[in-house]
Amino acid sequence: MVQDRLNTQSLNLTHESISHALGVPRTAVTIAAGTLQRADLIRYSRGKIMILDRERLEGNSCECFRIIHDELSHFLSGKTRPGLLSD
Repeated sequence: MVQDRLNTQSLNLTHESISHALGVPRTAVTIAAGTLQRADLIRYSRGKIMILDRERLEGNSCECFRIIHDELSHFLSGKTRPGLLSD
């Protein structure tokens, strides 16, 4: 989602900052980053994440990524959904 907002393949994020954003221990981020790196989905080094294969990365994420992505994109578009109240 950060990549969507910044429109770049390279993200400057530390394990610590990711762990705070997600509310998980830093060690969990380290394990997940290692798994993604071994699968050649990302390259991670010293606070810099390079997304190597966005399509496979999305495919390995849970369904909540697509739901949140779509809802946030719709919200940011400023369009109202039929049947929902709007201000």
